[in-house]
Amino acid sequence: MIDFFVQGITLLTQIFFPETQYERDLRIRHESGTFPRAPRTPYPWLFALASYKSPLIKKCIYRIKRMPSRTLCTIFAEHLHARIIKEFPDEEQYLLVPIPLSADRKRARGYNQSELLIRYLMKQDSRYYYSPLLSKIKSTRKQARITSRAMRSRNMDHAFTAVSSPPQNMQRLCIIIDDVTTTGATLGEARRALQSSGYERIIACTLAH
Repeated sequence: MIDFFVQGITLLTQIFFPETQYERDLRIRHESGTFPRAPRTPYPWLFALASYKSPLIKKCIYRIKRMPSRTLCTIFAEHLHARIIKEFPDEEQYLLVPIPLSADRKRARGYNQSELLIRYLMKQDSRYYYSPLLSKIKSTRKQARITSRAMRSRNMDHAFTAVSSPPQNMQRLCIIIDDVTTTGATLGEARRALQSSGYERIIACTLAH
């Protein structure tokens, strides 16, 4: 079960921290149909909603990482849902897999932003299932602080392991959810861990690329 502590944080945020200018800007872009789209990623299994080069998107994602925002999470969840259904419309179930944080990082932040996004995404369709299939088993540096593609890949090498699941779930569509992808190293390693445990159909969706 997703940590209900996040719900309390979100409620307090709405009470004590009113909507920011960039939250209003994103809501206006969302309502007017001018949401900033991302180009396709280099990987057929990886989908991103928006370009991380957009200052507005960068500010909104930074806010989600530091403080839950109902406005931003709702908007992003609606766009994630639309993209998933467009690409894979006929699934009986979708297994939503968060990228896990280390215990220390989650304790310091108070929540995992991937789990937060999943909680809002589950409101969009009853076929979505929260599926924490991954565990982080290796201490890694923050990817954002590593500039080399090769070093990013080495940093995430065998960072995750995947738990087993009933046989019928091995055929379900697994959707790894994260906020940002740059080189795809983190998501690629998460996908490798799932494949190693027998999951066959795996994609990833992020807010930005």
